[in-house]
Amino acid sequence: MGEISDYVSIDGVCLHKDTLLKMAKSTGNQVIAEHYLSALAYHAVIYKSQDIIDEVNEIRKIYNFLPLPTTKRPTSSEKYDPDFSRMTPPEVRAKAVYKRLDKENKKKVLRMALIVLRTNEIRLFKNKSCWIGIYFVVRDRLDGTIRQSDFYKFATSITPDDWPEKMKIGRTTLSNLSRKVKYEDRSEAYYDMANNPWDLLCEKYWTLVLNDLLTRE
Repeated sequence: MGEISDYVSIDGVCLHKDTLLKMAKSTGNQVIAEHYLSALAYHAVIYKSQDIIDEVNEIRKIYNFLPLPTTKRPTSSEKYDPDFSRMTPPEVRAKAVYKRLDKENKKKVLRMALIVLRTNEIRLFKNKSCWIGIYFVVRDRLDGTIRQSDFYKFATSITPDDWPEKMKIGRTTLSNLSRKVKYEDRSEAYYDMANNPWDLLCEKYWTLVLNDLLTRE
């Protein structure tokens, strides 16, 4: 199978780094390419692979993305020890912070983001079905292992105490996902969907969660 460091975890599966690099290069879609490249960058940080960072930066040029910062190569008498933390995209750093938190602090981050969302963007969260958008953010940005069948219990644990009854998740709320999301989009991350009914909600909620997590680094 090869070394573990050759395989990158993305969207619940493991792909060889060369396969993912080819996918990022050939997709032609900036959003999808960034998703692939972020996974590769996170992998490079874990395994301290400057070679992967170099390959990622070559592909970033194709899409006119800014390169990930690198440190200079060493002379023959110097030890090369790049600062990989400087190369990591913010969404990757935020996910790493989330994974380090205990259960209660994870819930606290998500609950606080809901409170701020309702205060600043009340029009975005209008009814129970909006919880599907929150589920997408948790699943696609923070915890790819969470299952749709488990989310009701999780959602009740992060619901603010003063949340209006009409906005609280119901046991069958996520069953509406198949009716509201087109078949071809159901296997995609929310930011890759052609038609995401909660696109702006997801974007605003993720921004709140991201900013909170980055303050905890």
